[in-house]
Amino acid sequence: LSLANSCEIFYLKTFRKKKRLTSNLITFILTQMKKIFWFSLFVFFFNIGHSQTKGIPPSKENCAQYQANSDWLPDAYVHNAECACLVIGDSESANIVRNTLKERLEATPLELRAKAKIAKTQFINHEISKRKYKQFIFKNLTPVIYEDHVKAYLAAGCAGDPAPYWAWKLITTSKVKSCKKIGFLIRFGGGSCAKKWGKW
Repeated sequence: LSLANSCEIFYLKTFRKKKRLTSNLITFILTQMKKIFWFSLFVFFFNIGHSQTKGIPPSKENCAQYQANSDWLPDAYVHNAECACLVIGDSESANIVRNTLKERLEATPLELRAKAKIAKTQFINHEISKRKYKQFIFKNLTPVIYEDHVKAYLAAGCAGDPAPYWAWKLITTSKVKSCKKIGFLIRFGGGSCAKKWGKW
């Protein structure tokens, strides 16, 4: 082979090698970019889902939704729920439960609100008895309120559950006079988020 041919062969081999290396490098970069893209997408949607589960601290303003809906909610539940909202403390789980319950209450169907308002008005005006009004609450409101609390505890990642269902018949119809007693009942009588006796 002449020197010119040798140089040409060497050049072609070097060029092909560089081309192959460049192609491999581009493939590697594209693969890494895909991984970064999918990871970023995952983080983005995770943060969206996480941000939807917000918490709010205890305050008169953050617990005012029960009084604001007292035209259709039973008076006993308005009092008991507002007390519980104020006394369960300022922790991540308590704040998420508090906010989830607020959102669930706001999402109550208008049809149910209207029915409950009519029933409450009839009771106030002595058009139906206390027993019939309680029956209405047990049938139409207690199941919804209990389910709202179950979902709130799930949203907060609680190890424990709300008070047992039978207790909600009392919570929705019988006023507990002392807010401190409501806090005591939550920690010791059922409803501990941590599933620990004496703890929230």
